[in-house]
Amino acid sequence: MEAALSDYAAQYSSSLSIPVSRYNQLRRVAYLCAEGCDASDAELVKVVCGELNVSAKVAGALIEEYRTLFCVRQLGDDVFSVNCGGDPAVAYDRLMRRTLLMQRMEEVLTPRELNLVRSYLGIGQPDEVGMTFQELAIRLNYNGPSGAEKAYKAALRKLKKDLYGGAYGRWLSAQKAIRTAKAEAEQAAG
Repeated sequence: MEAALSDYAAQYSSSLSIPVSRYNQLRRVAYLCAEGCDASDAELVKVVCGELNVSAKVAGALIEEYRTLFCVRQLGDDVFSVNCGGDPAVAYDRLMRRTLLMQRMEEVLTPRELNLVRSYLGIGQPDEVGMTFQELAIRLNYNGPSGAEKAYKAALRKLKKDLYGGAYGRWLSAQKAIRTAKAEAEQAAG
């Protein structure tokens, strides 16, 4: 049954036709890349060589093929312009915040949690349209829509805890203290 599901996924998960054996290799490479997300390309090549028993050239090609086929990149991710966002400084700030948040999500969340959050919010999805918890329960094999929703909320709590616990949390506290002090000074002067 697992083999039949794997064959089906290899045939219909992509608009390109991928042989089943290659699809299974690419899934293994995806897992290894997710585990070694902080590793350099040279280190990833060594890991893939060891796990799949292939040469360094083949391992490099597999990593590149995995990134080409399965890593979604939006066309506008690296672009900001005055006509799209108005003030270029605001557009750049928005771009940097989004980029840093995406990096943090990849560091903190497990691959399954990351897939769930991205799919629900529509990040990397066609037309940036998110999926419902019903669709996610079916696609990601959760125990019903409530299971997918619980997993989503747990992933968000995990991300918030990490975000507000570090330097960003201290920066937010400092900004709040500055705003409070300004408001008190304006009240005293006014």
